[in-house]
Amino acid sequence: MYKRIDIGGKPIELTSNAATPRLFKRVFGKDLLVEFSHIDTQDLQSESGFQTLEIVKELGYVLNRQATLPFRECYAKLDEVDYLEWLTQFEEEDFYDSDTLIEIIGVWQKSARSSVQAKNQVSPQ
Repeated sequence: MYKRIDIGGKPIELTSNAATPRLFKRVFGKDLLVEFSHIDTQDLQSESGFQTLEIVKELGYVLNRQATLPFRECYAKLDEVDYLEWLTQFEEEDFYDSDTLIEIIGVWQKSARSSVQAKNQVSPQ
């Protein structure tokens, strides 16, 4: 799944595919599916909202790097230092827009959903 969105007035390319959860875990040491099971996008003003914001920023970083770097370079380069460097192009409030957060999440969800549908069509149960 590919999509171009604006974050803080900057066009950002995002790509999600089957490698996304593995790259996310490699960089941040967290299971993307587990993290998403705790997300409530309606609750961005609370303490758990801060954690949601951090997860979505991290996901946005992985999706952007997948879209802009060749895979081998992406896999070799992604780390927390590169993530912090990536964040420097934005202001913190650029991520407070719930539409931006929903767009980032939507790119990953559409990719995950299409992978499951394709698998189910090949081997129905």
